Amino acid sequence: MKKLILLLLPLITMSCNSPVQSQGGNESSTKGKIQLSGEIENAGGENIILSKIVNNSKEDVATFTSGDDGKFSQEVEVNDAGFYMLDIYGVQQKMFVLDGEHDVTIKADGENPEGVFEVKGSPDSDLLFEFQEMDEKLSQKAQELRQNYMEAEDKSAAEEAFNEFITEGLASLKDFVKKADGSIVAILPLMQLDAESDYEFVSAQAEKLYKLHPNESTISTFKERLDAGKKTAVGQVAPEITLENPEGEMVSLSSLKGKYVLIDFWASWCGPCRQENPNVVRMYKKYKDKGFEIFGVSLDRDKNAWLKAIEKDNLTWVHVSDLQFWQSSVVPQYNIEGIPMTVLLDKEGKIIAKNLRGRALEEKLAELL
Repeated sequence: MKKLILLLLPLITMSCNSPVQSQGGNESSTKGKIQLSGEIENAGGENIILSKIVNNSKEDVATFTSGDDGKFSQEVEVNDAGFYMLDIYGVQQKMFVLDGEHDVTIKADGENPEGVFEVKGSPDSDLLFEFQEMDEKLSQKAQELRQNYMEAEDKSAAEEAFNEFITEGLASLKDFVKKADGSIVAILPLMQLDAESDYEFVSAQAEKLYKLHPNESTISTFKERLDAGKKTAVGQVAPEITLENPEGEMVSLSSLKGKYVLIDFWASWCGPCRQENPNVVRMYKKYKDKGFEIFGVSLDRDKNAWLKAIEKDNLTWVHVSDLQFWQSSVVPQYNIEGIPMTVLLDKEGKIIAKNLRGRALEEKLAELL
């Protein structure tokens, strides 16, 4: 299943949220100093740390303390609109947005991680919190539908319900991108849209955000991934993959030209991959003598686990891996953000479909073969 809810950054769990149009978007960058003030309920701790999220990590910007009354105020230099985190005494860590134009007032809790956290004076933070609330609701609904699928006797009906939810959820995310027009917060729902099926919208919005906020790492990184994705778009010749098979021999994807090939990115540790394997085995048996082959590319790091999974799941097709986990050379090459992931090639090695599984894959193979 396509993961609708994502982690914005490895260290921060993001929910998709959003409202009021942002006011940060008419210039390529905003520069200035803002006053960051606040009041801490249940004060009494030590440091309050302000960090900026840059390239999937935190960079400390300022450290200050509150008075006995819990109040604090400090001038902070903000060169560009960006995502920031405020760490209250090591107890409460919350993300918000500073743009270099608006002074911001914060109310937080010094004892309860889930206590009050309010931000005033930041239109982008209002959008962020709205988006997080929306994303949480989507996440809860997705979890409920996944559970229903696991327990349902009629899998097709449960799958149809989940697909309807995905369609509605993607529409909500797209509406949020439009609502957050120009704000850096628009990158959050944009990252969750399907760039394959809605490339024109996603690429146009990414380009717009990049021009407005070229120094925001989340936006620039997404644009780089989007640009890289062009190389594996439908209609392109699949990039070559040459890796070792279980016997230690180098095997190339191009060696399978002349057949319809399913590149199956998977791993022994990937639960959804293993759950899908029986369906793939069934389809392979049905079509392997009709010009169909599978090129299994594993993101494993433990060779024994990889080989045991191949044997246990009865995966009798071509297998390769560099056993480098997420550092595998194929991850950036094919812009892999999650597995299972599939890429279907025609007899000339051109990509004709991506991420087909279950019934969708079977229908496509029946059409071709």
